[in-house]
Amino acid sequence: MQTQNISFKGYMPVEFYARHPRTGYYVPVLKKENIRKCQRFVINNLNNPNKKNANQTFIEKYKNQDKDYARNPVVASVYEQGNPMVHMASGYDALVIKEMGKNLGRNRKEAYDETGIYNSSESRFLARNYFSNALKYIKNMCSRVKDKDGTPIKMTVYFKPIYGKNKELDKFEYEDVKFSITPV
Repeated sequence: MQTQNISFKGYMPVEFYARHPRTGYYVPVLKKENIRKCQRFVINNLNNPNKKNANQTFIEKYKNQDKDYARNPVVASVYEQGNPMVHMASGYDALVIKEMGKNLGRNRKEAYDETGIYNSSESRFLARNYFSNALKYIKNMCSRVKDKDGTPIKMTVYFKPIYGKNKELDKFEYEDVKFSITPV
């Protein structure tokens, strides 16, 4: 029997859009390193809501959508290989996913201490295994975060790209977040 409790075992897909510098329209962020920069903003703000420079508007909007996070303010993200979508778990599920990653971190540190290389063959195997297991956990053990009507939602975060002196993308500046209904 499946529960309709929206605050139990939640995850939410996340997409990122950045304002195009010439047209002003938002375009999807597709490059893996840029997705990670955007997700770092999300994770840093939601996992450190009391930090001096945390974006409280963003945190409040998220808290209103995810009841797990409102009770236990911790999130973890899982990247799906070959897909610009990030899956973000909150509450208890975030703690489970973080625990899954501890062995990977320990192994990389040990590999570095012994060889001077973080990315040993064993570490690469553990990393693939971690991402695969974390994604399976989210897809099989968690339920999607739903709106008040019981419809699954996703989060779309909008950014403004900031370019450095050499015209290279330096960072992203948060602009807005929207939650929308998605098909299951």
